[in-house]
Amino acid sequence: DEKSTYQKPAEVERHDSGVGSETSKSSLSKYRSKQELFLSCEDCEFALDTKSENEPLLCRKCVKKRSERKEIITEIVETEEKYSKDLQIILEEFYQPMLVAGLLTSDQLGAIFLNVEELLENSQALAERLRESVEIALEQGDDDLLTVNIGKVFLEAAPMLHAFETYCVRQGASSLLLASLE
Repeated sequence: DEKSTYQKPAEVERHDSGVGSETSKSSLSKYRSKQELFLSCEDCEFALDTKSENEPLLCRKCVKKRSERKEIITEIVETEEKYSKDLQIILEEFYQPMLVAGLLTSDQLGAIFLNVEELLENSQALAERLRESVEIALEQGDDDLLTVNIGKVFLEAAPMLHAFETYCVRQGASSLLLASLE
């Protein structure tokens, strides 16, 4: 008699594609009212609970990332500007006075100070490009420096790297010469 109590499963008519669940985002959205819409982070789309007045829609993690990126860009610009000033001091306070005083021959000075003039020119040009990209972003109201493409600035400066290669290749011989003169 087990056969007589067995019932065939009822067929259910489906009104969806049969793919996904009724709780998926697309099917739930038709049931949500306009008041229940959630805010999401502009950068990562993480759901936000609240929004502050006059603040961008950002989660804490993205606020921190933006802040860190801005700090890094600012530090790169300031470091390159400081490096340019240091090279300028080397030329004005050491190289030129030693050349004028005749303490060393021009060949010896050239071997010790290497291509410091070329390094200075390149560093100043890079610092200027970096500073300009930051200033343009700030003028356009981009306080987080999101529009600063720091990678592009460095790629455009790639030809300048030859000067640093020259310096590095000749630096060992320069140190030996300087040590022998002491």
